[in-house]
Amino acid sequence: MTVAIGDDDKLREDTRRALRFGFGGKLCIHPRQVPLIHEFLSPTAEEVDWARRVIAADATSGGAAVQIDGRMVDLPVVLQARRTLARARGSQAS
Repeated sequence: MTVAIGDDDKLREDTRRALRFGFGGKLCIHPRQVPLIHEFLSPTAEEVDWARRVIAADATSGGAAVQIDGRMVDLPVVLQARRTLARARGSQAS
């Protein structure tokens, strides 16, 4: 929970930290925070692009680990990419 109602930078930081910890939402204490949290929970264009590239590489890998941007892509990374794309779809529906 972010109690600093008017501190958008703190709200953004707290929301992104919650995402890193695996949370899919954030508690609000003021209605003003709702649209900002929706925005902050939405993946960036770069994150969506990365996720799409991961899914495409996985689809052609035959189940083997592959490399994207010099980093290994295996099942946990593919699952993270799927979650990112699901968040993107969810943010478009709101």
